[in-house]
Amino acid sequence: MVFHRSSPRTGLRALVGSCLTLLAGGAWAVLSATTSSPPVGASSSDLTYPVGVPNAQEPSGMAPPAPNALVRQGYRVSYINDFPGSSLPAGWLPFTGVPGGDPGSQFAASHVVVTNGELQLQTWRDPHYNGNWVTGGLCQCDLPHTYGAFFVRSRVTGPGPTIVELLWPIGDSWPPEVDFNETGGGVTSMTATVLFRPGHQHDQRTLVVNEMQWHTYGV
Repeated sequence: MVFHRSSPRTGLRALVGSCLTLLAGGAWAVLSATTSSPPVGASSSDLTYPVGVPNAQEPSGMAPPAPNALVRQGYRVSYINDFPGSSLPAGWLPFTGVPGGDPGSQFAASHVVVTNGELQLQTWRDPHYNGNWVTGGLCQCDLPHTYGAFFVRSRVTGPGPTIVELLWPIGDSWPPEVDFNETGGGVTSMTATVLFRPGHQHDQRTLVVNEMQWHTYGV
């Protein structure tokens, strides 16, 4: 889900890299702000984060956040997807090839699967790649957003490859970069990192969490 704030400035696109199996089953949501500048003034004491709405029919036990989840903070829902059907929604593009930042990895579109209300990024030794480990990854490349609150509900099925849920500049001029869930291959903790200019400065936080359980991550 995306909660959005409209702006003519350069936006960010969402990218997701894989774990052993990353399951995104609750929703991808974006809430956008309703003015041309980022919302300010909300504090941790008056902000309830939209983790979702309890729903036993959902794979994760949670339906997407309600449309008015962050109205008081100046946001409106601009995108939401619960991954129905058996194909990727419009605007989502799977990765294929070797990622520039990790030459030891391999993406393949066949490892991105939509089934039973889940987006699955699967990792296994693929005979089409000489038995090497291959994983799935994708981005919402055709639907960039600016000034938004981004939420994804996900879990992993085991340790191994790293899961990264992040925002990336649409012009590919790095930094900035916002990683709001990165595991480093484990399942007991995650980091959230913002990288920014000048130079390659960054601010990072680590949280102990069971990544094999469903959680809603966001920024």
